[in-house]
Amino acid sequence: DFAVKTGVPVVGIYDSHGAPLKEGMDALNASGELMLWVNNLSGVVPQVSLVLGTCGGSAALIASSADVVIAS
Repeated sequence: DFAVKTGVPVVGIYDSHGAPLKEGMDALNASGELMLWVNNLSGVVPQVSLVLGTCGGSAALIASSADVVIAS
């Protein structure tokens, strides 16, 4: 919300092996919310993804949706 109001860039930092299976629907819900925000911010504010380690599953989809992706 703050980024939309002020126009500041959003920086996402990704280093994840994915969610444990036991988290199930909670993990899917959280991933869906993140994807919704990334989609809604697209074209509104700049988005930068920093991929600092393993980036699997939905985290890879979210990270690759940014305007700029920096991977180490």
